[in-house]
Amino acid sequence: MFHHCFSICLDFFKHENELEIQRLTQRFLDREDQVSETREREMEATGELQQEKLRSTHHVEGSVNVQSLEKSLKDLLSELKQTQTPLALESDTMDSLSSRPSAQAVNQRVLHHNSELTNLCPF
Repeated sequence: MFHHCFSICLDFFKHENELEIQRLTQRFLDREDQVSETREREMEATGELQQEKLRSTHHVEGSVNVQSLEKSLKDLLSELKQTQTPLALESDTMDSLSSRPSAQAVNQRVLHHNSELTNLCPF
């Protein structure tokens, strides 16, 4: 008799366990569907954003004055050349620009530039 009751209870719990597994499996599949839908929406939104960026880039490019860009670029190149010349003169060789300077050399340069700035701005 006890064995029969135990068997009935065991069957009941097996059945409940199977139902729970089915519920969890269905929840998992539902979540997978939600993730897929979210990824699709994210990809669509990303595509729309990229298209909008392209449109705005073309709009900006069309409205920018090319001559002013050329002038700005020339000014920047000129400024760069003016900056490179003192650096080349301060360093022993151009190769030393790519190597790491000693802490003492850096401190000396900083002190030198600070004194130059102080002389330019006496207040």
